[in-house]
Parts: sequence; structure tokens; C-alpha cells
Amino acid sequence: MGNTNPLHSHKPFISTLTTGVVAVLFWGGLATLIIGILIGQLSFNGAIIISDFLVKGSSAILGAGVFASIMKSAQFTSIFQQQVFEVFNDPKKLSEIVDVPKRWSVLTCSRLKDVLPDIYDMAAEKLNEAFFDDELEYHFEDYDHSYDIHVGKDGFITIMNTFDANIVINPKIDECTFLQNFSTFLEGEAITIEDLELENVHQSNKDSLFTKNKDNVYSLSVPIDKNKAKVRIRRTIRYKQSLSTEPYINVSISRYVKGAIVSARINNGYKLRLVKSGLGVFTESIKEGLRAEGYQTWTLAKQGDLLLPGFGYILVITSE
Repeated sequence: MGNTNPLHSHKPFISTLTTGVVAVLFWGGLATLIIGILIGQLSFNGAIIISDFLVKGSSAILGAGVFASIMKSAQFTSIFQQQVFEVFNDPKKLSEIVDVPKRWSVLTCSRLKDVLPDIYDMAAEKLNEAFFDDELEYHFEDYDHSYDIHVGKDGFITIMNTFDANIVINPKIDECTFLQNFSTFLEGEAITIEDLELENVHQSNKDSLFTKNKDNVYSLSVPIDKNKAKVRIRRTIRYKQSLSTEPYINVSISRYVKGAIVSARINNGYKLRLVKSGLGVFTESIKEGLRAEGYQTWTLAKQGDLLLPGFGYILVITSE
């Protein structure tokens, strides 16, 4: 059990009243108060005015002394240190006190103000939109994107594009929808969905979830149970493009990705090269490898490493 003596517990505070400027303010204020009261008891002309002046002045001096004493006390220092400790070690508590996104935006502006004096506020807003958007419904883990590519003699490329990943759901959202968009520049050619699986179960309603708008943009929109922490999704689409006008596959991902690999194979006479693109960065140099059945692989992020939103890659098709 600790010492419960009240005098002992306030000793650090009381000790400050006997040293330096604090002592001068405190005891000087107290003396001024006593003198003011005593003068007020006298009967000479102006005694009341002088007494009133000294009593009111003593209040200000005493207040300054007490405030200075508190600021220098060990108790105040301990409380302040605890607040700083919580800011760095338990920032979740801040959400009960301050608007964390607003403070983060202020800090971002401060960091950018010297290097982007004219547009720092705009840059801070863009960074927050890209990396700290609270509306992000989910991120990916164990991202695996594969391509089976065949270049025909007619100069057209047929691509079987398979995406396989864990969707890790934001627990704060009201609903979750897995959404991917696709487009083709080839007139008269459609993109088709070949397969859709959730938790290794084939979805028979896949065609109704795959739609096209008037601008020839296809969308796959899959409702996900928000009460699940993690859902595995696998989908395969099939499409064509022209080798002469579009000898590449361009991919951009706007979500966080933890662990990512891309694999692809192409028929004889052609080869593939992967090029970095987008706003994000890769955690390390891309590591190339091989899989069974002739697939090349590119490790974008090792298992456990993270890719930021906005990263991208381009698979370039060239002749051997």
C-alpha cells in the first residue's frame, strides 16, 4: 500500500512555494493582502482606497504564484507526461477528445507547407483521399492475379484474366460490395465472366452481377457479408484486344494490398515484361520467378508486406 498522508502526497507541490520566482509571487501576494486588510482598518484619509488597491492587487499576485507553482509541480508534469504517452502509445483514446482526421490533415499541411507553399492544402487533401479515406470498405490480402494470354494469327489477343484474393472487411462499415471495372477498346467484342466463386463456392448468379453501361464499361458488383471479417473471392473474365493497338494489359488498384503476386503465360513466339506504374511504390524490387504450366511470376509484395493504394503495373507483350 502507498503512503496516504495528504501532506506527504502534496509535498512536491508545496516545495515549489519555497523556491525562486514562485516563492516571491506567492508570499509577496500574501503579504500584500495582509497589509491591504490592515490599512483598511486605519482611519486616515485615503485608507480605504489604498486598502482596496492592495487587496485587489494581491489577488493577481497570488493567482500568478499559485499558477506558477502548479506548472512547476511534479503532479502537473506527471499528468502532462501521461497525456503525451497516450498520444503516441494509445492514439485510439484521442477519438474521444479530438477529431483525429482533422488533426492529421493539419499535420500533413504543416509538413508540406515549406516544400509546396502555394498548393500544400490541395496536396494534403489529395493524400488524405488516397491513403486515409475512412470510407474504404475493404483491403486485399494474398492477392493473386493471373493471365492466360494467347496471340492469334489474326493479330488479336485472347485473355483469360483470373483474380483471386482475400477481402478483409472494414468492421466500421454498414455494407460491403466488391467492385471491379473493366473496359475494352475493341469494337464489337464483349467481356464475359467465366467464373465467380465466394469461399470456393461457385456463384450461379454471376451473370446478373456483371453489367455493362452505355460507355461500354463493364462492372462486377458482388455484395459481401459485412459481418464476416474475411472473404475469399475468385473470378475469371474473358476478353479480346488488338495486338497492334493495345499490346499491353494495364492494371491499377486503389486499395491497400498485403502480399501480392502476378502470374502470366503466353503462347510461343511472344514474351511478357512487367513494368511498374501508378502513384504507389513497390516495397522492394520486383522478384521474377516461374510457376508450373509455363507461368511467369512477379512478386509485387512478399507475404506480410504492404502495397499502398494507387499502385499499378503494365504487362507488355512483345515478340521474341
